[in-house]
This record gives sequence, C-alpha cells and structure tokens, in this order.
Amino acid sequence: ATEGTSTAEFLELGAGARAAGMGEATIAAAADATAVRYNPAAMTRVEENSASFMHAQHLQGAALDHLAYVRRTSPESAAGLSLLYMNYGSIQKTDEFASPIGTARPTDLALTAAYARRLGGHSFGLSLSYIQSKIVDSARTGAASLGFLSRPYGSRRVRVALVAENLGGTMKFDRKADPLPLTFRAGASGFLTPGLLAAAEFAAPRDAGMYGAAGLEKWFGSPYERGLALRAGYNTRSIGDLSGLTGVSAGLGFAFNSLTLDYAFVPFGDLGWTHRISLSLRFGSE
Repeated sequence: ATEGTSTAEFLELGAGARAAGMGEATIAAAADATAVRYNPAAMTRVEENSASFMHAQHLQGAALDHLAYVRRTSPESAAGLSLLYMNYGSIQKTDEFASPIGTARPTDLALTAAYARRLGGHSFGLSLSYIQSKIVDSARTGAASLGFLSRPYGSRRVRVALVAENLGGTMKFDRKADPLPLTFRAGASGFLTPGLLAAAEFAAPRDAGMYGAAGLEKWFGSPYERGLALRAGYNTRSIGDLSGLTGVSAGLGFAFNSLTLDYAFVPFGDLGWTHRISLSLRFGSE
C-alpha cells in the first residue's frame, strides 16, 4: 500500500453515531438507513422505511453531516439514497510567497443511490455515488460500492459481510489526478447473549495498511419500543499515528417507539475529541 495517495478521504469517516460508538465495526451489523453507506446489502434488514440524520463535530472546526433514506420496494428488495457532506470552515489562502490573499471554504459531498436484493436468504447490494470536492477549484467523479450480507446462522444469529467500496473514479485538481480510497472489508456480527451484540471487521485500504475494528452493543429494554443501548468499540486504524487516547470509542442509544437517538464519543489523541449525534426514524411499514 502507498500511503497518502488517495483523495476524498472524507468517504472513510462513517455515517452514523451507532457505528462510531462500536468502533465502526458495522458492515455486518447495519440495520437502518446508514446501510446505504456502510453496506448496501444490509438495506434488506430494514423492515420498515427508515430515515437517518447524523451531525458530527470533527477535528479543527470541521463538521460532517449525513442524511439517508431507505425504502422497502418489495419483501425481498430495498432502495436507498444518502448525502454525505463535509464542511471544513474557513481557511486562509496564500500566494507563492506565503502572503495572505483571502479565504476559502473547502467542502466535500457524496450523493449515493443504492439497491439491494435478497437471494436464497443472502443479500447483495450495489451503490453508485457522485462525489465532489471543492478547495479553491472543484473536482468531481463517480464511484461504485458492492456489498454482501449473509443470512443469520444459528441461535446467535451470526452474519458475515463483505464490502468493496469506492470502486473506480479519480479526482483531478490542477494537473494531478488521484484515485478514491478504495477499500475491501470483511466482517461478522452475532449475539453473545440475548441483547448483547458483538461485531468485528477487517479492512484493507489501497493507500494504507490493514486495520481491524471491534464493537459491542447492549440493549436494556427494546430497541423497537423503549430502551437504552450502551456501546463500546476499538479501531486500530489510528494506533501508532497519534499520541494520547485513541482507538477507543463509546456511545449511547435511546429508543422511543419509532425514534432512536444515538451519541458517540471518539477521541483522536492529541488532535482532540470528536462527537457524533444521529437521529433515526422507522415509518410506514409495507
């Protein structure tokens, strides 16, 4: 792997507070509208139509927002849309002599459409994305992601998942074109005890070394009526690159009938702390 050769790295930042609280080990555990970004095949787990909104206060004044919607198109299929938007705030522009010449407001966005279908108990998904980044000038491209989610096995309802994300596409600023952060993921989830979900995942990015993630989620009460979830996670991606507390994450979830409010806390060592808040809604069962 060649470090730092990809662009549009905001695509790797995730799309939900539930997943963030579980260390981003989620391709086999996604079950709401965030599946559009994490694993399009998992959209078939949405039993009702689902909508999700996340706001994340990221590092150095940047903010990440995600909006997604999934609709069941048949008992065996689902379709979804999502918008991922990153705002980096105002930055100082300089000329070749390092003299200030004004400010810029860099932004990134990815608009995604996805479709999933269940065949023989297993689910397969495809998503297509339009991606745009703006620094001073703008660059844009398209990309695809493929996902697989197995049927649940045994009394612990173990699922296996595979995802290939950000396939194709390059973004060209000035004269240099860089590829998107192509990543292959493999993961699994299952219940250790009733109400205690465990998930694990391995990722192989094209521009970095392999890393792993693991997470736990424990519900007290019902996630479909009234309940409280506690979450914890660990992700090795940033281990060794930063000093201080890093790699760990924690989160809470509050369910009230069709609404779920999630919060996650993710420290990045000496760079600071990040917070994510998500609101999910289930409605209009088919």
